Amino acid sequence: SQEQSINIIETNNVYYVSPSQGSDISDGTFTAPFKTIQKAINESQSGHTIFLKEDRYDETNINIDKNVTIQSYSNNVTFEGLEGDCIFNITATSSANEYVSINKINFVSTQVNNLINTSGLTFMEQCLIYDNQGIADGSGNVTIEYSAIINQDIDEMPSYNKCWFGTNEEINNATKL
Repeated sequence: SQEQSINIIETNNVYYVSPSQGSDISDGTFTAPFKTIQKAINESQSGHTIFLKEDRYDETNINIDKNVTIQSYSNNVTFEGLEGDCIFNITATSSANEYVSINKINFVSTQVNNLINTSGLTFMEQCLIYDNQGIADGSGNVTIEYSAIINQDIDEMPSYNKCWFGTNEEINNATKL
């Protein structure tokens, strides 16, 4: 497994999640991860990092009410084939130095209305966004950088949503706003 070659980070500011190996009554450590991202968010505070261990994730409508980083631990984390309103519902109050960050996650062929509903500031980096129904909605801002955006209709996002496409590895068969 790729995870064994990566340093394990264990601090009070870090939680781990694994749907197939975790339990929401565990303590959220590397060896005893939570089962759900929502549990990790509920236990975290602004500034904390939530590492998603290698797995397929099927949570939707995950409520994020604090500025946390949600990141793949092994670069092999996928949300695929999901339905519903959104994957992440972000209501955290943001500023230039405090925001929600979503890193190194694959979003593939989801049928959720949007990957993210946000009223704050959200950064997505090093993500694969492939063939999803929508990317972002809400009154907040989403910045997507160093990501691959493939076979994605980005014209369908509402005009009131500010979505910036920075330096991306690939934008293929996608239409920018």
